[in-house]
Amino acid sequence: MKYVLLSILALAVAGLSSCKHGGYTKTKSGLEYIIHTNTGGKKPKEGDYMKVYYQIRTDKDSILEDTRDPKSPYAGKPVNIPYSKPKSLVDLMEGFGMLGEGDSATFRLNSDSIYKMPQQRPPFIKAGEYMKFIVKLVKIATKEEVEKDEMARREEMMKKMKADQEKQLVFDDKSLQDYFTKNNLHPQKTASGLYYTIETPGKGDNVGDGDSAVVNYAGRLLDGKLFDTNIKDIASKEMPERASSCKPFTVAVGAHRVIPGWDEGLKLFKKGAKGKLYIPSTLAYGPQANGGIPANSCLVFDVMILDIKHTK
Repeated sequence: MKYVLLSILALAVAGLSSCKHGGYTKTKSGLEYIIHTNTGGKKPKEGDYMKVYYQIRTDKDSILEDTRDPKSPYAGKPVNIPYSKPKSLVDLMEGFGMLGEGDSATFRLNSDSIYKMPQQRPPFIKAGEYMKFIVKLVKIATKEEVEKDEMARREEMMKKMKADQEKQLVFDDKSLQDYFTKNNLHPQKTASGLYYTIETPGKGDNVGDGDSAVVNYAGRLLDGKLFDTNIKDIASKEMPERASSCKPFTVAVGAHRVIPGWDEGLKLFKKGAKGKLYIPSTLAYGPQANGGIPANSCLVFDVMILDIKHTK
């Protein structure tokens, strides 16, 4: 739902209140509109950015997207939309051109004018059905102001993400420590929070960044449940549907093609080495569930390095 408007016209719209079916005014191009608030404020011109709230509804008032929702991709904040002159017969930019700072309106369009090809139309929008874009233009800004805002937003997001990861790592470490105590394990720990044991040392140089490591592995949750393996004997017993496709896995170490815990952990091993990696969720899949792996799960991997193709 959250990409409905962006996929329609590659722009976003803003809004709060809704309106009844009656009372619309239609432009010559066919755009229907109702102006709810007209402050007489500054109107957008070519090259300006508009800071807007929007809500998208079906004509029966089912909400498809609402930027004021804190759970939306926009976290309840205004969206930056570049203004340009209308480029098609029925174009929402025509409606935006009517608005000034502080104004609000509802625009109504036939979905047939939005979805030109059947494969573009979402299954919940029927042919001939109208869609409503309820908008509020908060402020008109320059490109430079928007870029500054976006940079600040990204920095704020990164700070929050880092704080969340630090908090989660404390929780993960306690979960791992409890697991080690319960199972009488004494692994080593790296600065990142990764734990590991080396059961068979192997020979030669350790795996390095840029090397290709050929690995056999089995991945489990802390409760012992197997979620992935390429070892046929283990798969035959616990994931028989995977047994026929089991084969050694080659990974480019340090290329960020696997979870961070693997990129770091594999560099602790030599060719022929065998051991375990105990990976906190912050170095695994984090808050995202992945297949049979619940969100914020610590993972345990049995790994064996079958071969290393060194780049140096």
